[in-house]
Amino acid sequence: RKKPSWFPRVLGLAGLVLAIFVVYLGWLAVRQSSPPVEQDRKSIAVLPLDNLSTDPDSDYFSDGLTDDIIAQLSKIVNLKVISRTSVMLYKDTDKNLRQIGEELGVVHILEGGVQRAGDTVRINIQLIDATTDEHLWAEVYDRQLTAENIFAIQSEIAHAIAGALEATLSPREHELLSAAPTASLAAYDNLLMASQLRNIGNWQSLRDAQTYLKKAIELDPGFVQAHVLLAKTYFDLFNTGAVRLQEISDPWQKSIQTALSLDPDNAGAIAVQALYLWRHDMEGVEEAFERARQLEPHNAEIITAYAVYLSRTFQPGRALALYQMAIELDPVSIPVLLGLARNHM
Repeated sequence: RKKPSWFPRVLGLAGLVLAIFVVYLGWLAVRQSSPPVEQDRKSIAVLPLDNLSTDPDSDYFSDGLTDDIIAQLSKIVNLKVISRTSVMLYKDTDKNLRQIGEELGVVHILEGGVQRAGDTVRINIQLIDATTDEHLWAEVYDRQLTAENIFAIQSEIAHAIAGALEATLSPREHELLSAAPTASLAAYDNLLMASQLRNIGNWQSLRDAQTYLKKAIELDPGFVQAHVLLAKTYFDLFNTGAVRLQEISDPWQKSIQTALSLDPDNAGAIAVQALYLWRHDMEGVEEAFERARQLEPHNAEIITAYAVYLSRTFQPGRALALYQMAIELDPVSIPVLLGLARNHM
């Protein structure tokens, strides 16, 4: 009897679900039944900062600061820093720090809160050894709300964490941690709002994110992060099927070129350039991904994008090595686990 036309698709979906389930069971088995190993003492997860402001809609600000602290710490080569995709799953969690540390594979947890009121901001932060619950370092920052102060606080936190975990900083890392990406608080605020909308990930939120990013660029044309994030949203819109490639090809390329003209060594810009080259069937994709990965070797987003490329261009063996790196930095990320399952399949 002839099978219905939908039968192969259902069978394929069932196979994918089974593959994901098998990978997940394997991951649980490793986590739960393997003998304990010595954790990397220079490992840390930054939990989502609590929004202590009276306005619940200002979550974008506390979440954005969390992202930026993670990004700052990830620039330190001697630290293992868990990616935002995994830590955001612990927002408002009831789990204790020891359990979180075990699930994420880290020794140290950074937690705290943000209170924004008028033209002032208070950020309280503390570093804890998740294996012993010992408080290693804590600080409260009361500052006037300016872009200069926000970035100075982020730099101070990163340097303090590096010192507490005995992670030696190179001159290049000192320079990266001390850099202020923009002098415009309004531009930065627009970037944080755009980042939150991009993380929601639906077609409308991505278009709304672009509106905020274009406003940020109007306020500060030299704001590299805004150009990079705008380029990422063009890829997201295409990758989710919201637009055809020819519709966004020119503005996507312009965003990448502008970012690279402002900062030729920006790893995020180089990685999104690799995606552009890939989707346009152009040469140089692997070279771009490799350069981005060398510039930021602990950037899970870059590693995962590179792994997806290798997997989809029929190089699953090479992709597997990258997925294993990504799992270390992003251990409970659904996109990473799903990509790994597809790669195995």
